Amino acid sequence: MRIRALTIPAALLSVSAVACSPEAAVPPAMPVMEASSATVVAPSYAQGPGLDRSAIDESTSACTDFYQHACGAWLKNTPIPDDKAGWTRSFSVIDEKNKELLKAILTDLSAGKTGGVAFGKEMASVYGACMDESAIEKRGAKPLAPIFTTVNRLTKKNLAETLAALHTQGIPAFFAFGPTPDAKDSSQMIGDLVQGGIGLPDRDYYFDDDAKTKEVQSAYRKYLETLFTLSGKKPAAAKQLAEDVYGLEKRLAEHMMNKVDRRDPQKVTNKMDLAKVESLAPGFSWKTYLKMMKVSDAVAINVSMVAYMKALPERFDKEPLPLVKSYLEARILSSTATQLSKPFDDAAFAYKAALTGQKTREIRWKRCVGLVNDGMGEALAQPFVAKTLGDGGKDAVQKLIMAIEASMEARLPTLAWMDDETRAKAFEKVRAIVNKVVHPSKWRSYEGLAVKAGDHFGNVLAAEAFENARQMTKVGKPVDREEWFMSPPDVNAYYDAQTNQMVFPAGILQPPFYGPQNAKSANFGAIGMVMGHELTHGFDDEGRQFDAKGNLTDWWTPACSKGFDERAECVVAQYNDFVPIDDLHVNGKLTLGENLADLGGINLAYQAMMSDAEASKTGSAGFTPQQTFFYAYAQSWCTNQRPEMQRLRVKTDPHSPPKFRVNGPLTNMPAFREAFACKAGDAMIRENACRVW
Repeated sequence: MRIRALTIPAALLSVSAVACSPEAAVPPAMPVMEASSATVVAPSYAQGPGLDRSAIDESTSACTDFYQHACGAWLKNTPIPDDKAGWTRSFSVIDEKNKELLKAILTDLSAGKTGGVAFGKEMASVYGACMDESAIEKRGAKPLAPIFTTVNRLTKKNLAETLAALHTQGIPAFFAFGPTPDAKDSSQMIGDLVQGGIGLPDRDYYFDDDAKTKEVQSAYRKYLETLFTLSGKKPAAAKQLAEDVYGLEKRLAEHMMNKVDRRDPQKVTNKMDLAKVESLAPGFSWKTYLKMMKVSDAVAINVSMVAYMKALPERFDKEPLPLVKSYLEARILSSTATQLSKPFDDAAFAYKAALTGQKTREIRWKRCVGLVNDGMGEALAQPFVAKTLGDGGKDAVQKLIMAIEASMEARLPTLAWMDDETRAKAFEKVRAIVNKVVHPSKWRSYEGLAVKAGDHFGNVLAAEAFENARQMTKVGKPVDREEWFMSPPDVNAYYDAQTNQMVFPAGILQPPFYGPQNAKSANFGAIGMVMGHELTHGFDDEGRQFDAKGNLTDWWTPACSKGFDERAECVVAQYNDFVPIDDLHVNGKLTLGENLADLGGINLAYQAMMSDAEASKTGSAGFTPQQTFFYAYAQSWCTNQRPEMQRLRVKTDPHSPPKFRVNGPLTNMPAFREAFACKAGDAMIRENACRVW
């Protein structure tokens, strides 16, 4: 994945890719809970701008467990809404506020109050059709008929055309294809072939045999069985088809690269021409596939997972054609179930509930707001930005970012393990970072997106086809360095290693992360840490392999690289010891990049705060500036999660659980020890502290 986000983006929280969003440290995350039976206690900012004193558990010492100390009362008094798998004091609350505002915008657009909003009519059509549940119920499974016709015509000879037809409509099967910057020439876009097409959250879910994973496996097979039954198969046949498709997916998963190896840019960079791809995976008409995808067969292609692509021809040859058809039908059904009538939607939710523990699905309007934001985010963002931070707040945010970058430049000369040659290039990279704040400089156009009032399923497919066509036009073209990969209302942030850019959408630039009314020390602890986190991604175990221009190249001397790796191993070992739930340990290698970013981010933000004349002298709610900084940081991550979601995140998420995103970095910080007068032997004081950046 080319971008390194603060959390897994909410758009990835689906039945087939349910490994998350801001809500589990985030499913999205966030105060009016119109249709939830649970009571949500919204945090109060009145007791101290930027932090909530009432959230603190006074019975737990800051030096024993700072996460419990800073968040304990909030954790005890804040239930998880039934329509959420987790609830976070920051992400969840902000996201709910954002959804309310987006709902109001879409309600006005639906009433004809477009007020010059670009593509307002189209957004109103998408939202209105999504909200028309009676029309969706009347159509049942009928919208699937044209897609099923494509699959029914499948032969071994027209497999390429069939897969292209499905891929252009957003239906994942066997593999995925899209644009990516050339790893060795970040100015050019090339094609990218990636493994895909399974329904469990990760390939390891097919092979783990612990009791909880077996429950998920069973729920997924039941989901497939229900989908086949709803599509018209007899119960006995549906049950057998579910088992057969599950078996095919497991055989695909056997060849897939695991999630730790996928983090290594060297392992997923394998640039080839079409002839090489054809020799790697023969028997499949790659030329035909590219033609159907409207991509020139002269373009270079990166094969991200070589072993998987080499194994595909065998699967195509050995799997019986009827089973391949059933597999594709399952992919269609599972990809579209939430957009169909209630029986399909219920089946999808039952599987999601098994994965996440969520009790009820979100109320319809929230789902429809999300649909518009996913499909037309930069159109919906324009009135959103005007009603929230606006352009007036950009300067203050930019100054914060510059302070964080100045901290990195100040720290580089202090790193004894870094030699001068590597240090000079590190300075070059920091100074080359491009910062993007609030919204894109140029809004995306949705000209040509054909949506209709009253045609919900058709609108979903049209949006998928429109976006696929937009993506395919990038292949073989120069990289668009102005493009954003998040919608401005998203409560998130990211670093893109291949353009060396940091992006902070308007959605996250709100209390408790950021607010002009906050004590500056609190802003540094919350949003400042986020900024430092994203900056450190440029120098984590993945990001450090890309130079100032975003090219994958080794700019480190061997001795310096060895010094980094030794310090990174300290972080791996530290996080391997954390046990969030049951006997599940944090995977230190999977989470290494995010843990390095958290550790670097909090140090950079603290140094920037201490260098700021106002922030270093102004605390909040009776706390010193230093204590305010750490409270604001910790309370950004106060999170309640259902056990199912905790397990899912530990097994699949490259981010550590919230408790360890707080306690992990702080146990390595002398400044934290000083701020709370902790002493040797306290649990929050690590004798052998890890320090990289």
